[in-house]
Amino acid sequence: MNPLLIYLLKSAISLFLFYCCFVLLQKKETFFNYNRAFLIFALVTAVTLPFFSFNLFSLISPSVQTPQEFMETFQFNSFLLDEVVIGENGEVSRSFSIINWITLLYLLGVGLKLFWFLYRILQLSKIARLFPTKTHNGIQYIITKNKQQVFSFFNTIYIDEESLSGLESEKVIDHEKVHINQFHSVDLIFAELVCIFQWFNPFAYLIKQAIKENHEFIADKQVLSKHNDSETYSMLLYEYSSIINTHNLTHNFSYSLLKRRLDMMEKQKKPIRFVMGIIGALFAFSFVLFACSQPDQNKIETSGAKDISLTEEVYENVEVMPKYLGGNENLVAFLRSNIKYPEKAKKDGTKGIVDVSFVVEKDGSISYAKVTKGLSTECDLEALKVINSMPDWIPGKQQGEVVRVGLELPIIFSLEYGSKKTSNTTKTDNTDTTFTVVKHMPEFPGGMQALMEYLASNIKYPEQAKRDSIQGRVFVQFVVEKDGAVSGAKVLRGIGGGCDEEALRVVSSMPNWNPGLDENNEPVRVQYNIPIKYALK
Repeated sequence: MNPLLIYLLKSAISLFLFYCCFVLLQKKETFFNYNRAFLIFALVTAVTLPFFSFNLFSLISPSVQTPQEFMETFQFNSFLLDEVVIGENGEVSRSFSIINWITLLYLLGVGLKLFWFLYRILQLSKIARLFPTKTHNGIQYIITKNKQQVFSFFNTIYIDEESLSGLESEKVIDHEKVHINQFHSVDLIFAELVCIFQWFNPFAYLIKQAIKENHEFIADKQVLSKHNDSETYSMLLYEYSSIINTHNLTHNFSYSLLKRRLDMMEKQKKPIRFVMGIIGALFAFSFVLFACSQPDQNKIETSGAKDISLTEEVYENVEVMPKYLGGNENLVAFLRSNIKYPEKAKKDGTKGIVDVSFVVEKDGSISYAKVTKGLSTECDLEALKVINSMPDWIPGKQQGEVVRVGLELPIIFSLEYGSKKTSNTTKTDNTDTTFTVVKHMPEFPGGMQALMEYLASNIKYPEQAKRDSIQGRVFVQFVVEKDGAVSGAKVLRGIGGGCDEEALRVVSSMPNWNPGLDENNEPVRVQYNIPIKYALK
């Protein structure tokens, strides 16, 4: 999944968990300053925590095995050929994926929300220019013509002439001064920015509303502590309650919360509820940590990681595909020398294939490595660790321009190959040896490109697979004999629908190769793997 969407999902879940805690344990209580701190903490945590990559269980459990503790050398049990892509009509067309559309829709929503936010800021600026202004004790007053429309924004109070000259104007102004002195507008702007980037999430708006309501409770409490006249102040709130709130970036004295504000002014603190709220907050934060915890199979961040665009298109097939420096032989050698067989996987007898996808960036660096089909936690982590540590590739090109290309690499863990074995060999019978890597690897007549063209032109997409919308990769293993003949073809992992049989048929019928040669230039048997990708339009 697109990392931007993953971040937004984690952030949305965090807001949901925090809001549920607030509603269940704190919303009806009068610990207003604590509630303010909790709500702001919820927003800050939901915005920042999903950025960090961590695994909660590895942080709290010292018994989890680390990659450095893996003891046995992994062996690449056959040479990996480039992937062949089989399309419905003999080719695969690149399309704008659903993830791209979702990302585009999200960014469009952010743009519209940001425009509306700036428009409302300009509205306030326009009011300040239209009406007379005066300053007193560091607070700016904008004298408006809107009857009984009183509100504040940062260090400015917008107040009409009638309210300014009224008998209870001191209480009204004191109320707005609380908002100014406690920097409540900062809370609102921050909450509004979160709503812009979480415009699809109703809990972002609910938390912003809760913050604004709590600001009013704080201001009411401060005014009553100064004037100690709850009856008169209640009547004043009732008088202003019919005024329509027209701007949700500001603190309006007429904010429509009359019943709740009156209830909160009379309500007494309950210490036991405060303690329950603290405990609930700790539980909520624990759940958020769990929700944002990075699953083991996700990308392990490496030092010096580059800033990568979240929205720039990633191609699957391009005219010039990315290449590992030195070719497949060097790639296999790198993987063989760096991947360690996890001790736990060895003890458990775990073997099979870990599929790792990654993006080769325009500068050749590796990004967004993730397990698309795993084997076990230990094997998945080890495969990811080494993939992320690969040196830069030669980037791919499309129409002469360097582009980002997504690749998938199968990593094969096989217990029949170990670090104590020599020559990277395995006995297939009592008299002959099958090599995995030799000095001169076998070659298809005409080279790798000719092999890709041969397979692509001969493998047909099975009708049953088309009807059942079956797509995916078939991994075929085979041996190039000493005379160049292909033998022992078998499916390591298939997808069904006739795709496995079709891949086997064509691989088994390949013409003779130029055989592989050992250090003495003697022909030897060499084992290969080839991934064949079936993709519908």
